[in-house]
Amino acid sequence: MKKARMILLISLSGLIWFGRGLAEEPRGSVAPEYTLIGVEGDESQFREHFWTREGSIGGLERFNLKDDLDKKTSFEGRGHALFGNDDYEIELKLSRKDTGFLRGGFSEYSKYFDDSGGFFEPFAESSFDLNRDLELNIGKFFLEAGVTLPDWPKLRLAYEHRYKDGEKSLTGWGAVTQSGMSRNIFPTFKDVDETRDILTGEIDHTVHKVKLQDRFRYEHFESDTTRHEESRDLDAGESESVTVDESQSSDNFLNTFSSEMNISESVYASLGYFYSQYEGDADFGMLTLPFNEPFDKNWSASMIDLDQKSHLLNLNLMAGPYKDVRLSGGIGSEWVTTKGDTKGQLRGIGFGGNLEEPAVDAETDRDGRELEENLGIRYTGLPKSTLYAEGRWIQEDIDLQELEREDQSVALDRSTDTDRTEARYKTGFSTSPIRQVTLAAHYKREQKNNDYDHATDSVPAGYSAFILEQDISTDELGAKLSLQPKSWIRTSFAYRLVETTIDTVFDNDPSKVSSGDYDAHIYTLDVTFTPVSNLFLSLVQSYWDIQGDSYDQSVDAVIPYEGDVFTSFASASYALDEKTELWLDYTYSRTNNFKDNADSGLPLLLDDRLQRVRTGLSRQLSDRLEMEVSYHLYEYAGEHNKGINDYSAHLVGVKISLDF
Repeated sequence: MKKARMILLISLSGLIWFGRGLAEEPRGSVAPEYTLIGVEGDESQFREHFWTREGSIGGLERFNLKDDLDKKTSFEGRGHALFGNDDYEIELKLSRKDTGFLRGGFSEYSKYFDDSGGFFEPFAESSFDLNRDLELNIGKFFLEAGVTLPDWPKLRLAYEHRYKDGEKSLTGWGAVTQSGMSRNIFPTFKDVDETRDILTGEIDHTVHKVKLQDRFRYEHFESDTTRHEESRDLDAGESESVTVDESQSSDNFLNTFSSEMNISESVYASLGYFYSQYEGDADFGMLTLPFNEPFDKNWSASMIDLDQKSHLLNLNLMAGPYKDVRLSGGIGSEWVTTKGDTKGQLRGIGFGGNLEEPAVDAETDRDGRELEENLGIRYTGLPKSTLYAEGRWIQEDIDLQELEREDQSVALDRSTDTDRTEARYKTGFSTSPIRQVTLAAHYKREQKNNDYDHATDSVPAGYSAFILEQDISTDELGAKLSLQPKSWIRTSFAYRLVETTIDTVFDNDPSKVSSGDYDAHIYTLDVTFTPVSNLFLSLVQSYWDIQGDSYDQSVDAVIPYEGDVFTSFASASYALDEKTELWLDYTYSRTNNFKDNADSGLPLLLDDRLQRVRTGLSRQLSDRLEMEVSYHLYEYAGEHNKGINDYSAHLVGVKISLDF
């Protein structure tokens, strides 16, 4: 964090110093801001919801500077710096007309996580906290240069460094045991140290009405993470911890070449080729402490290697053979080869109490070939109306070879041939018979079919070889009606219905089984109301009614999903006079799909509400100076876990905006 602040201060100092040498009348603005946030209740839950800390936050909400150094050269700077919330950004750009530009910048912000786990009321301790401030610092800095000479190819080259550092929560919780019952509710977290270096470039040029473009991207990724998981026995007062260390390193090169041209006034064509090469390696280690029976995990993988190459070629054509008809179509082909190797060691406690240390190595080879076609038609011959229809088809063949050995003995030998087909169809229309009314509707159908042929399989009942066929079909129907009966009122209503079914054939049942169903009804209402010139009102409401069933094989812990989510946003602004404005907005979210499944598993889903009220008063003190005071109220309440994450927060803020 200190390093980030130092970079920011140096950048700001450079900006101020550079500004001194600009022309006599630079243009810009600065907005100092101070806010005070107080939270009663679960502070970490508040941080996770709104990505902000409690306490004092101050700094520059924004600053920008722009000036013309001469008739062709300009300088721009912008950014913000909020101390107390660890949110910084600065970007500088120097450009010269018909020559090129230089641009660079730095940004960093924090993402916060709640440190609590699950909830199970029958236990003596129904919930647990880690008592840690889980925070992930996310940032980047970049440099970019471009050449824009007339009649020359346009060139751009950029370097970017991204990073993540800190701790984050996980949803794979540890087990808690009491009176013979065990539930996974103990919170877990992960240490993250991740960097990504990216080099990109592109060249654009037009030759005889043919536009040529080539873009490349090279990315180097490094990651070191440690996952911390703890299990507790409440009766014995004992606990065990599991740590999982993972490191990854990869290099990824991608290049895209495209060409497009207008063959005639009514015919347009484009051609593209994409190539990518990925090389990555990783290592893995898992250790349970104390290391004794039955807590016996001490696994490691000294080498995990993955290599992948991909080639993609596509051709697209658009034509308007008649005045009101436009046709479009394309064809593409992709070939992907993947090879993976893993070498590891398993150390554990055997049934006889002896240590077993089998060496494990695995090899995976995947060869995929895909062909894709698309076709579309659009008709605009009807008065104030548009009709369209489009289709997309995919055929893919995948050959997968899997081989795993333990101490040179074959543990898994599987050869799978997968045939995948996919078809998507969409048709719809939009019409506006009169100026005040617009109606649009569409229907979409998507069908996916997967057939698995396991020519060789040493473990027929193993995952996922027991799946022989799977079909996924989705139907979607949507409509939107927009009305503007008067100039001062505008409203729209939208509805979307989505239905998905999943049918699966297993090796022990030749008939298709309904293994999943999903239904969603989504309603959205949007109203804008301006009854008088100095009053503006807006309302947006949405309601999601979702149901989902899965193939549970009579497992009581698996229950159907029922989504019942309502959100509302309302805002109002009123101009008291030419220089003073009062504003207010309100956000409300309600989820009510809680299922008390404590007898067979965990209480599932949510019964909670989140609301936020914000109001403020702004005053134009002069032509260049504006001041705003604001107050925010945040409230969260959850009945599904007896309010352990509830909070109430208050924010008071002052901001001054100065133009110069």
